[in-house]
Amino acid sequence: KINNLSLLLIIIYIVLNLLYTFKLKKIPIIDIFILSLLFVIRVLYGASLINVIVSNWLYLTIMSSSFYLALSKRKMELENEKNTRDVLKYYTNNYLEKNMYMFLSMAIIFYSLWTIDLKSVYKSSNYLILTVPFIMTIAMKYNLNIETTKEDNPVEIILKDKILIILILIYVLVIISILYLL
Repeated sequence: KINNLSLLLIIIYIVLNLLYTFKLKKIPIIDIFILSLLFVIRVLYGASLINVIVSNWLYLTIMSSSFYLALSKRKMELENEKNTRDVLKYYTNNYLEKNMYMFLSMAIIFYSLWTIDLKSVYKSSNYLILTVPFIMTIAMKYNLNIETTKEDNPVEIILKDKILIILILIYVLVIISILYLL
């Protein structure tokens, strides 16, 4: 059932998507911000549908991760000389890389803080912190992939790497075990 928050998020998503498609994707920094925001809105929408509140730390983790993914996508487009976007002329590889890794570091820190937040761990004691090394390893493997591939689609980067898929599956199994079995 769609509640008022879900409906509002759908409307915001559609409006932002249209603005991005026709104007905002041509403005440096704003293009990355909107891409990140659209991802966050999808997550918040999903949470609103199942009446789950996204904690502050988890929101910051998702937002930072979204910025990281958007910046890495632009970096790959620039490196692969896919000059299909006018906005790419405003970016340098060095700029994108610095900001990518800043947001990735922030995402790992925020995720770590989420794992020790009392609201997150009340059911799973202190075991969630054990998932942080999995996130770090997944991030390192993903970063290795974006440094050694011509692919600029984050989903394709993951799906083409069996080791990365296995790492993600192990992480999912560990977190499900902690949240629902411990």
